[in-house]
Amino acid sequence: MKRSKCLHLVLLGASPLIMTGCNDKPETGFLYRDPLDCQSGGLFKAGLCEQEYARVLALHRQIAPRYTTQADCEADFGSARCQGVDQVSGAYAPLLSGYLLGTVPVSATGSQGQRLDWLEQRFPSEPLYQGLGDDHLRSNCNEYVGRRSGPLLVSNALTRIRPAPHVQRGGFGLKASALCSQGG
Repeated sequence: MKRSKCLHLVLLGASPLIMTGCNDKPETGFLYRDPLDCQSGGLFKAGLCEQEYARVLALHRQIAPRYTTQADCEADFGSARCQGVDQVSGAYAPLLSGYLLGTVPVSATGSQGQRLDWLEQRFPSEPLYQGLGDDHLRSNCNEYVGRRSGPLLVSNALTRIRPAPHVQRGGFGLKASALCSQGG
């Protein structure tokens, strides 16, 4: 009897941890092609749009899908849509096509009835890519994000930055997502 009671207590104590691990509630993010697109949306000031774009550009250099040859990269992204990557000799990566902004505007009413507005970082902003013949923007792991500028709901998986997948010929659609789900 004592053993089963202990087991129930252990399981009961672990349930919040288990439930936390299963949380897949979508987050609100904002899709933009560039800082001007971000500014024209009217929600964010130029400084934030440019600052987040600069962060995303630096991150792009680290996590963009990598290809062994320019021809392989262009097969997935199109002619003149790939560049040599400085950090890895001989590797190529697609050009940045947009970014997912993880900052959201928040409003509340203060204790004296005044309106309070601020920005809250929900998840790190990340680079987005557009494949050849595809009008949608996708993550570095080829996960669909969206195609229209502005607010959108994104899966919890998209709010975690993953390392650059090394893609082989004709592989952005198949190989990148498989490599990202394995952790690189």
